Amino acid sequence: MPAHADENVLTTYTSEKNMGGLAILLLILALVIGGVGLLVEGLMWLLIIAVVLAVVGAIAGRGKGRSGV
Repeated sequence: MPAHADENVLTTYTSEKNMGGLAILLLILALVIGGVGLLVEGLMWLLIIAVVLAVVGAIAGRGKGRSGV
């Protein structure tokens, strides 16, 4: 009977150890996915700003060409 009790203690310890590793893995995974999401969001805003500047530049360039200056 005591040998069976020792097996349960070992299984419980191993199970708790695996849960700790799983929690750490999930935390790291969440941080990586969040970082990638933040990077994509930043690149999207950079693209929007670049397009707006290109349109403004094209309009300003067209105006200068018509005025002859």
